[in-house]
Amino acid sequence: MIMALHRDSIPQINGGVFLDYAGMETEIIFSKGMELPGFASYPLLETKDGRKMLAEYMRAFIEVGKSQGAGVIIESPTWLANRDRAAPLGYSPKDLAALNRSAIELVSKVRSEAGDLPTIICGIIGPRDDAYAPTEQMTAKEAETYHAEQVNVLAETEADIIGGYTVAYPAEAIGMVQAIKNTGMPAMISFTVETNGRLPTGETLGEAIEAVDAATDCYASYFMINCAHPDHFVDILSDEPWMQRLRGIMANASRCSHAELDEATELDDGDPVELGQQLAEIHGNHSQISILGDAAAQTCATLTRSRSRPSLTEPPKEGCVKCPLRADFVEKLENSTAKFFRQNPLNHPSPRGTVSVSREDLSHCKVSVSTAPSWNFPAGFLWATFLAVFAKIGVFQHNRLVPAISCAQH
Repeated sequence: MIMALHRDSIPQINGGVFLDYAGMETEIIFSKGMELPGFASYPLLETKDGRKMLAEYMRAFIEVGKSQGAGVIIESPTWLANRDRAAPLGYSPKDLAALNRSAIELVSKVRSEAGDLPTIICGIIGPRDDAYAPTEQMTAKEAETYHAEQVNVLAETEADIIGGYTVAYPAEAIGMVQAIKNTGMPAMISFTVETNGRLPTGETLGEAIEAVDAATDCYASYFMINCAHPDHFVDILSDEPWMQRLRGIMANASRCSHAELDEATELDDGDPVELGQQLAEIHGNHSQISILGDAAAQTCATLTRSRSRPSLTEPPKEGCVKCPLRADFVEKLENSTAKFFRQNPLNHPSPRGTVSVSREDLSHCKVSVSTAPSWNFPAGFLWATFLAVFAKIGVFQHNRLVPAISCAQH
């Protein structure tokens, strides 16, 4: 019997801030120094260590939601678990069906252990071709037939919603939504845009959303933008009717184009505090955009690879940053956080770490981070982004609005 908790009424469209994060592949490659053939994370489900790593990411993310009184959306590691993207790695359709089911089982297990915030399980589907430069475009009907294979499997799991991520052109999005609609599952589409705010195939975001809605009778629960810096799309956000369908942003911290990122040997780490401020400003100007996150963990470029990290078993020293972060990133994080708090002088302790700010001397602002060795999750870049978001907009905790400022923390 399927026990999806939120399938009948997905709370992320009913108000309140939700955190979303689907960038673990980038983090795994650049921080842990691991190879992910085909940029696929679902093969990690096949080993005990891989499943443990994925679960740690999910638990850590739920913890930050708990600390801020926000809901979270946990994305399954199934973005590229479709027939054409998996065939070069040697996976058959039967293998993929088992892995898609296993992915949702893992997320469901973590949610049951950690508690419901609410915590939404999103079964991810991804593009058939390169998300940023598709060589061929399917018709909507072809896309519906193609994606139905993965969608039908996810619909039989405990997923609350199925989301198509990093979609480059409207016809594929239409096919995805129609395939999801055929199962009765809630649907979500997240388009990617280039530095000019348009889809890789040239359409405006408004045109793409309107095309999907027109072809599917507005079936999708909502739309998002992912894998783009706010500077690339903030100017296209307007008061036009289609904007009410846009509910979430999974931003890149990097301002680089997709082509530049594809050629880069190191990812641009950007500024997590600035990114958080920008997301908060977007939410303030467009209150329906309340699903916020870092799409590709771009700021992890300055993290050291796992083999060169300091031991996480050593107890943290008071007043120091004890994280698997390189010194240059720590300095950048502290400087950008200090700048933020000079503009927003507030104190709010976190049970797992503190941001210490002196009202008498605002130049004295220090981030103190401690680690829990069992997590082994280098999340400073992500939590710093959320810190700035929460500090800007506040979050409801225990039925009261508080300036939710807490430190980047494992």
